[in-house]
This record gives sequence, structure tokens and C-alpha cells, in this order.
Amino acid sequence: MRKRIQILILLIPMLSFAQKKNSWNEITIKTLDSIKTELQPEQVKYFNLLISKREDYQTQKRIDTTNATILIVEGYNFSEKKYGIEEKFLFDNNHIYSYENDTQGIGVSFNDYEDFIEPTQNKKNLDSINPRKYTAVFGCSPNNRTIRKSRKIVKMAENEGVVLEKYVKIVTLIDNRTDKIKISFLIPKAGKREVQISYGPFYAETELEYWLK
Repeated sequence: MRKRIQILILLIPMLSFAQKKNSWNEITIKTLDSIKTELQPEQVKYFNLLISKREDYQTQKRIDTTNATILIVEGYNFSEKKYGIEEKFLFDNNHIYSYENDTQGIGVSFNDYEDFIEPTQNKKNLDSINPRKYTAVFGCSPNNRTIRKSRKIVKMAENEGVVLEKYVKIVTLIDNRTDKIKISFLIPKAGKREVQISYGPFYAETELEYWLK
């Protein structure tokens, strides 16, 4: 009898955590239904495609078997017809393991809870994707060459005018500490391309941030 009670005690938290995946799908679909009237038919189609693509990845297995706070970003680039999914798992010791398109990231990073969940804190059920930025890092200090390059980048952004990105995202936070799930659907919002120039020990040419990030 005692052995059965011990097994039951062990199973209860396992079953409770496994239910989060089912809740994830259910909440995702319910949230999408609640904002459908604010979306274009094509956008609804893209989000349904993203939800269906979950079956192609091992995300479910990782959620069901990992006791961690999980941040999931699913994206669909409808211009290039590319799918992507990024998962980050924050454990109680502040270690983070990540996966991108089912491939585990190299090494372990560190972060605290507040910083980890920050990207989801101000997100609504339906939110915007602003135009990505041109970013560049030019050495340790400005000089004539880097100033010229900076001006060129700014001019390039100005010439692009108003930009509308060509991808959508679903951002999910499965919070192990609060036992809550937060889901946001992100759609492109037209705006001007911004530039972010900085100086430091590393050098990087002009680039756009990867669309899934």
C-alpha cells in the first residue's frame, strides 16, 4: 500500500506537467479564435500552419519531460515559405538549454528568471512585429572610416522608406514557477527601418537580425 502511495505521489507532478503541452495547444487555438476578427484571412492561415507544424518537431516530448520554464518562438516567413522554431529551457539553477529546429544549441548559457521572461511581459494576445534593424559594430572607437560607413548604413535605411516584414510569429511562455501559459500572436506592422550602430571589441558588417529571433 505504501509503495502504491509513493508511486502515486511521483506520478501526480509528472502528469500535471505533461498536461501543459495539451494546455499549450488548447490555449493557442482558443487565443487564435478570440482574435480572428482582427486578422486577415491569410494571417489566420499562416498561424494555423504554424500550429500544425508542431507535429514535425520533438517540442512536445521536451515539454512533457522537462521541468523548466520554457520560451518558444514559432515563425513562418511567408515570403520564403520557411518555418522555424526556437525553444529555450530555463532551469532553477539559471542554466539555459536551447533548441532551434530540433537541433540542440552548442553549450549552455545563463540567465535569471526576470530577464528570461522579459520578452513576453508586455506582449498582448495580438501584437506587432516592427521592422528589423540594421545593426553593426565598428571597432572600439569611432574614426573617419567607421563614421563614413555609419552614414552609409543610415542612408540605406532611409532609402528603404516604409517597410513591412514578411513573417508572423507565435510566442509562448510556459512558466514553471507560476504554472501559467502565455501566448502571443505577432503580425507585421509597417514602419521605417531603424539603424543600431555601436562600438566595441568586435567588428561586424551590416546585417539584419534573423527573422526568427
